[in-house]
Amino acid sequence: RGKIWKSKNSEFRYISKDLISPTTTLIYADKVLITIWEKPMFNILITSKKVADSFRSYFNHFWKIAKK
Repeated sequence: RGKIWKSKNSEFRYISKDLISPTTTLIYADKVLITIWEKPMFNILITSKKVADSFRSYFNHFWKIAKK
């Protein structure tokens, strides 16, 4: 495991290495921002309540199975 900058306002969990990807996904309201950390780096912004809700569902699933 790498170093994690701990904060009293944050909670971290760990998932299997084979689920790691070169992307970051941010979900806020009805928006999903996917950042792809390759060269060139680029972002995809999706504005859709259905898509945001499904990404939240994925997050909640992985959060439940992740290890503390």
